[in-house]
Amino acid sequence: MISVQKAYANDFDRVYPLLHEFDPQISQEQWQSIFQRHWESQDAQCGYLLIDGNEVAGFIGVMLTQREVGGRLRKFCDLGTWIVKPSHRNQSLNLLLTVLRQKEWTFTGFTANEHAHVLLKKMGFKDYQTQWRWVVPRPWPSTGSRILWGKNRIRESLDAPQRKIFEDHAKFNCFHALMEAQGESCYMILTRPKRKLPRLELHYASDYDLLARHIVDLANASLTLKAAGVLVPGHRLSPPLPAWTWPIQLKYSRLYKSADLSLKDIDTLYSELFVLGI
Repeated sequence: MISVQKAYANDFDRVYPLLHEFDPQISQEQWQSIFQRHWESQDAQCGYLLIDGNEVAGFIGVMLTQREVGGRLRKFCDLGTWIVKPSHRNQSLNLLLTVLRQKEWTFTGFTANEHAHVLLKKMGFKDYQTQWRWVVPRPWPSTGSRILWGKNRIRESLDAPQRKIFEDHAKFNCFHALMEAQGESCYMILTRPKRKLPRLELHYASDYDLLARHIVDLANASLTLKAAGVLVPGHRLSPPLPAWTWPIQLKYSRLYKSADLSLKDIDTLYSELFVLGI
C-alpha cells in the first residue's frame, strides 16, 4: 500500500540511497543537512516520504519557518529536493499535493528542475525571479557610500529584526555587508557560488532604494572578495538602470505562492540555497 508520511531527522538513513542516486556529487554530510534544524523558528519536520510497503519510493524536502512580515508572524515553506523513483512517477503529484494542502503557508521553490517547474506553475506558483542583473565593477569615483564587510564589524550596527536574520545565517558560507551613506544603512547577505566567473549573488537587502543609489560602490567593493561584480535579482533594481549592468536569464525562474504576501515580501533566505550551498 502506498502512503505519504511526514519526514523527520531520523528518516535520513532510509532516504539517503535515493538522494545519492539523484546527485552523487553532493556529499552525505550535505544531504543530511536538509534533515536538520538550522533555525529556532524552524519546524522539526523536514519533508514528506512516499512509502510503498517498507520502501521509500519518493521524497520532497521542506523547510518550515516562521518569519515576521508586516508586523505579523507568517509561516513559510521552502520546497527543496523532490525525488521519486521511476517506478512510482505516477505518484509524484500526490506527494506535491500533500504539501500544498497547507493553505496557511507561503511556499517558495528556488531550485526546481524543468519537470518540477512546469508542475509548480500549473499549481499557481508565480515568478519571484526570472533574471539576474550583473553589475560590473567600474573605475569610477565612489557615489558616497561606505561598505563594511565581516560579521564582527557590522553585528552591533543592526536593529533587532536584522540581527535575527544575521544570527540565523551566521553559520552558513555567505558574506554579510553593511552599506552606509548619508545617515542611512542597508544590511545585505550575499553568497559566492562556485562558478567559472566568480560573482557575488545578493539574497537580501534591508533597503533596496539605498542600494540602487550606490550599487556601483558595492560592485567595486566586490573586487576585495575576488569577485567580478554583483548579481542582483532583476526585479529589485528599479529603472533607470546603470549602463554597466547586464541581464542574465535564469534557466528556470525562482517561484513562490502565497494567499496574502506579494513579491516584495519574498526573498531567498531560510532556504535550501543556503543549507546546500548552491
